[in-house]
Amino acid sequence: MESPVPIRIRIERARYKLHQMQMQYGSFNHPKVLRQSVVLDELLNQYNLSYQQDRHTGAKLRTNLIGTGQSCDPVPGEYKTVDLIC
Repeated sequence: MESPVPIRIRIERARYKLHQMQMQYGSFNHPKVLRQSVVLDELLNQYNLSYQQDRHTGAKLRTNLIGTGQSCDPVPGEYKTVDLIC
């Protein structure tokens, strides 16, 4: 289950903690620092996956609306063209 803390905040916290640990242990090769690096990598992967899924869903919605007469503009009628996100 996804944490109630937004992923971008969790990424920044993990990045900060990684930097602090690197300063404390003096190297990125220390086992604890490497472990924290893996935590940050996993968070970044989660973020990238959710970003790609959001982009794909948005493109699919826009593609489905073309030719239906429905607007996918934020403010219906304000724009005359539909941009596809590919």
